[in-house]
Amino acid sequence: MIQSHPSKVPSAPLRMLEPVPPEPVPFIEVVPPAAEPLMVSYRDGKDLVIENGASIPTDFCIKSGRPAVKTLEISLRNPANPTTWFGKRPRLEVGLCGKHLDDHHVAVALTWSLLAVGAIVLVIGILAFSVITAVVGLLSMGISGLFRATSPVTSRDATDEYATVDGAGAAYLKHLSERAGE
Repeated sequence: MIQSHPSKVPSAPLRMLEPVPPEPVPFIEVVPPAAEPLMVSYRDGKDLVIENGASIPTDFCIKSGRPAVKTLEISLRNPANPTTWFGKRPRLEVGLCGKHLDDHHVAVALTWSLLAVGAIVLVIGILAFSVITAVVGLLSMGISGLFRATSPVTSRDATDEYATVDGAGAAYLKHLSERAGE
């Protein structure tokens, strides 16, 4: 028996095709995205002001204005507020020249050395029931936090949206405009 190819099978008589009305398309309202906050950094007298996480020039040392040899990301701490000395803080990328980079390394070494020595002295004071030794250990630990908080720049009001940076040198501040938008 001879079989025919499936595409050559005769079909039923064709009916008239009726047009199908298109389905209504739901209206989608296009909402423009919210404007990004303006990211600016500028000088205000002797202070550096940073808004909305703006970056600052890192080609120059933030302390002296000389060409930077290294860029570091530092936490903005407040030396007058011990609760900011340790823990998570807003961060800022800064450039440092050789002299100020060395000063920063010394401050970091002093911070961790005094913290470790203070903790050891505190434990020895507690184990020996010596209040004076324990107090010396606590003072050493507190002084380590002060070193941590003052290197290389500080901020009395740092948040993720705004920071006033103290300690930027006059030569560095000349690279910034006096006010936002100027």
